[in-house]
Amino acid sequence: MQTDFEIYRLYRPWVVGLFNSFPQRKHQIFTRVASRGYRMQDFEITPLPTPWLPLSYALGILRSLFRLRTAKPDIILAEETESALLGILARRLWGIPFVFDFVDDYSMIIKYNNQRLRYQIAKWVERTAPRVADCVIVADTQKLEFCLDLGLPERKVVLIPNGYDPDLFKPGEKDPETARSLDIQQGKKVATFIGKLNRYYNLETIIQGIPQVLSEDADVVFLFVGEGDNSEELEDLALRLGVNNSVRFTGPLPHNEIPSIINLSDVCLFPLPDESALILYEYMGCAKPVIVPDGGTGKMAISRDVFPDDCILRVEDSPAGFARGVLRLFNNPDMAKEMGINAQQRVAPLYSWDHLSRQYIETICEVLGVAN
Repeated sequence: MQTDFEIYRLYRPWVVGLFNSFPQRKHQIFTRVASRGYRMQDFEITPLPTPWLPLSYALGILRSLFRLRTAKPDIILAEETESALLGILARRLWGIPFVFDFVDDYSMIIKYNNQRLRYQIAKWVERTAPRVADCVIVADTQKLEFCLDLGLPERKVVLIPNGYDPDLFKPGEKDPETARSLDIQQGKKVATFIGKLNRYYNLETIIQGIPQVLSEDADVVFLFVGEGDNSEELEDLALRLGVNNSVRFTGPLPHNEIPSIINLSDVCLFPLPDESALILYEYMGCAKPVIVPDGGTGKMAISRDVFPDDCILRVEDSPAGFARGVLRLFNNPDMAKEMGINAQQRVAPLYSWDHLSRQYIETICEVLGVAN
């Protein structure tokens, strides 16, 4: 096994420090890659101070480009718009081997933040980075199809999905102390969302469906765990709808507390049709039934080949659709339990981070032409 090469992971710092308490894919994968003896180097794209943020990042990317030439890494990994743009330039100008980790629908995320210039750049990057990169690692089947539609050969696109830690996320009993800390009385049914409270997640759809749920079952509590740029608006919406007494916004919580939150839940929610969402695997690892909207886009959906209908409940992407889904599972506890068991059995053999990190190493070694 050859490990005497250096891997540079390009990244940009968060403009706003959101959601840092939840380790993401890159943390889960790269810590395991490093633990196997491979040399990992974080390479930060630092914006230069100017009054205009896009110019700050543009200058930061140019400076980082020349820093990369001096550093001479054996291979660079990049995701997100700015780091992928730097990867494109480094590959074209300096010939540095480049792997694009295509994880999110970047342009859609940026579009919801009304950043028009960055949105146009992101759209260009999403179509250019796969063509320039030596290899594209995609997190789901939709991005795989997107890359193939760009004309990439199949050998250049590798599907390495997201996953979970089965030692941490596993079925467990409801913890009374966790329930008390969230002011959830014994006997209450719990429906939970865990993730970013950002605009592009469309969490309003879930909250607008809560009155319909409560009109038929007043013993339901909705948990929203996380932080984001839309948290205040969501809390205001719950107040305007008169459901705030049945809703808990916890703010960010440490990652090691999340399994207890999931195991406290009877039903778990995710408002985007996104099979690469990490939390889906963590929900399922705890054997919980999950409700997601049907449909999708060219870069985002949930394939029935990945998650069949017996392990996830697809509903109409509307307040009424989510409300009907929640009530259906609460009214059919045997169905909900079976769906959770099927989900846990589905993710257990294929989606552990240890298994996925080995695939990641194999892909990097193949790009470099070295033995694994």
